[in-house]
Amino acid sequence: MAANIFILLLLVVAAQPLPPAPQQPGCVEELVAFSPCLPFVSDPPNNATDSVAPQCCDVFNSAFDSGDGYCFCYILRQPRIFGFPLNRERVASLSSFCMAKNSVASLDSLCSSGAPALPPLPSTTDSGILKPFNSRLDNDSTSSPPESPVKSLTPPSSSVEEAVFSSATNQIYKHIIWFLLGMVIFLLTLHSFLV
Repeated sequence: MAANIFILLLLVVAAQPLPPAPQQPGCVEELVAFSPCLPFVSDPPNNATDSVAPQCCDVFNSAFDSGDGYCFCYILRQPRIFGFPLNRERVASLSSFCMAKNSVASLDSLCSSGAPALPPLPSTTDSGILKPFNSRLDNDSTSSPPESPVKSLTPPSSSVEEAVFSSATNQIYKHIIWFLLGMVIFLLTLHSFLV
C-alpha cells in the first residue's frame, strides 16, 4: 500500500511542467535573420559580394513590413555588433537596393537622432559584440546602444552567468524525468514481487 502511494506521489511530481523558456528580447531575432545581408555589408576581408542577395532583401523587407525595421538601427549605430566591422554606407544603402512597399524613405532617416529608443538587447561584451542570451536583463542598461562604435579591446571580465535552457534542453530534461520515473516504478514493482 505504501509503495502505491509513493508511486502516485512520484507521478504527480513528475507531471509538473518545466518552466517556460525565456523569451528573447526586442530585436534579437531580426539581427540574427540579417545574416543573408552580411556578405554584402561586411567590411574587407569579410565582404564576399558586391551585390545584394535576394534573401537579404526578403529579410530586410520582412522586418520593415512587420514594423521591426528599426532593429537594423543597431547595425548602423554599432557596426561591430556581430564581432567584425560592417560597412555603414552599404548597410544604409539596403533601403535603395531592397525597395519595400511599406518602407520609410531610408534606413538612415529611420535611425536618425529623433528616432525612438531601441529595445534593449541581451548584454554585450566590452567590444559591443552580442554575448549569448542571458535570462536576466540588467535593469541599469540604457535602452539604446552607445553612438560610438570605438570601444576598449580588452577582454571582458569573466563572470558566472545563469543557465539558459532552450526548448531542446527542456525536451531532454523532460525525457530524462520520464525515464527516471519509469525506472523508479520498475524498481518498486520488482521490489514488491521479490518481497
